[in-house]
This record gives sequence, structure tokens and C-alpha cells, in this order.
Amino acid sequence: MGTRHRSGNGQPDTAGRVITLMSDLALEKGLDALSMRDVAKQAGISLAALQYHFSSKDVLIAAFVDAMLEGYRKQISVIRSSSDQMTELRDLIVFAVSQTLDARTGSIFAMLEARSIHDELTALALDGFMRFYLQTVCDVLLRRNPHLPLRDAQLAATKIVAMIEGLPSICSAAQAMGLSREDLYAVVATLAESVSSTHYPPQASS
Repeated sequence: MGTRHRSGNGQPDTAGRVITLMSDLALEKGLDALSMRDVAKQAGISLAALQYHFSSKDVLIAAFVDAMLEGYRKQISVIRSSSDQMTELRDLIVFAVSQTLDARTGSIFAMLEARSIHDELTALALDGFMRFYLQTVCDVLLRRNPHLPLRDAQLAATKIVAMIEGLPSICSAAQAMGLSREDLYAVVATLAESVSSTHYPPQASS
């Protein structure tokens, strides 16, 4: 038995309520220390009721990860559909940087990355999301410049994502220098513009 999601008359179902609680519980107790009893108590249901929807803690965490990452996919789709080809990259960067520098989001992703070392389902989910993330940036670059060679777009996308994902390690030091988050948005956006127009040497043949 894996997960069961049953919706009622327009109200969030039990499984949905549990997933919604998971972020706060993860930040309070940590994913590894969190127990099924903790979750059931916070949700106001019995352990048996929780196990009806999520047969084990691993299944629950996998559902939480899937729901969280799907939420990001939907937000990115909304950004792309509401931006034109010249503003799409900047809008996507502003969103990605804001999420990367958000303390709650950063803490949860750090827990998931640590868990992925010993949890194959979490590792697969994170890997799938990063592939989506890279491909999305690549697609945005190609939409702006259809003549950009695919490999150049892939390399540029990798550099842009690496810049964004590396921000948490320097954010505190940059702010101590007097830089604001808006400055960091501008830095990444400017570098992304530069990277996206770089021509890379041909791939060496093996």
C-alpha cells in the first residue's frame, strides 16, 4: 500500500492536509527525526488514519517532495506563460534567486539533499527537478535566441543555475558588504545576460 488521496466536497482531503503540514514539521523537528506519530498528532488524526494514506514515513516524505517540487514547476510555468521572450529570463532569475535565498526553502532543500544520500526516492525526485530546472533555463535561452547552438545554450544554462544555487554560501558576506537582495538579483541577471551571449569552443571529440 502506498498513498491514497481522497477528495471531498471541495475541501482539502486528509492526505492534502498532511502534505501541507510537512514543511512546518520538517523545520521544527527535521525530516530524519520526524516520526509518523508526530505527523498524525499535528494533523489531528490517528496513526492508523495516517498510515491509510501513507503506508510508511518514506512514502510520506516522497509524497511531500513530489508535491513541493510540482508546486515549483507550476510557478515556473506561470512565470513563463506571463513573460515575453525578452523578460522571461530575468523574471525566471528573480523567482529562482528569491526561492534560493528564502530561509525556509533553503533549510528544507538542505534536509532533502542530506536525505538523498540514503533515500533513493528523494534522490530521484531532486535529480528530476534539477533536470527540469536546467532544461527550463536552456529553453528560455533558445527562445530568446533561436540561432544559439544547443550546446552553448546547455552550457550557459548550467552556469546560470550554478550561479543561482551558489548564492546562499555568499549571501551573508555580500549583505555584510552592504549589498541588498535586489543587488544580488541584478548581479545574477547581468551575469546571465553575459553568459547567454558567450560562444563556447566546439566539444572535443573523444
